[in-house]
Amino acid sequence: MTEDSPDSARSRTGGSPNRLNHGQSSSRCCDGAPSGRGKKVEADERRCLGRSPLHGKTSGLTTKVHAAVDGRGRLLKLILTPGHAGDAPVGEKLLEGLCANHVLADAAYDSDAIRLRVKRMWAQACIKPKGNRKVKKRCVKERYRHRNIIERFFGALKRFRRVATRYEKKSINFAGFLWLASLLTKPF
Repeated sequence: MTEDSPDSARSRTGGSPNRLNHGQSSSRCCDGAPSGRGKKVEADERRCLGRSPLHGKTSGLTTKVHAAVDGRGRLLKLILTPGHAGDAPVGEKLLEGLCANHVLADAAYDSDAIRLRVKRMWAQACIKPKGNRKVKKRCVKERYRHRNIIERFFGALKRFRRVATRYEKKSINFAGFLWLASLLTKPF
């Protein structure tokens, strides 16, 4: 739930007890224990901002955009995460509710859980195996070449200055501009 959602007024007037009031922050983990992190770090994670290490040095604040597109490069689903978050945990959420014959993904999404999710969708997974995988999975190179559609999609999004530089503080506003930019790009 975001701060600007209409449900936030309901939580102030007697909604469920696990919701936070407007302007109130949680310094506890999911199990109720103190998280030990500051308010700034928690606020950055809510805004999907994170520091990803760059060759042993710390870089600026970044946001990862995880997207699912169809065969013509039209956006189907979009998830934002902080820059330091891994790709594989988001892969399953990205596939929820989608229907496809083939799922093409980068090596960062190579996990047994994602492959099982694709199998449950009655689709074929074409995910490049990671180098550290003990049992190498098969990836059809002719099909994997079509992954350039998602790369061209991200290239088209980065042409929009507002998307490439992320002027928005809140992640919901940034996601809105990503959807708008995806609507303005031509299908491939």
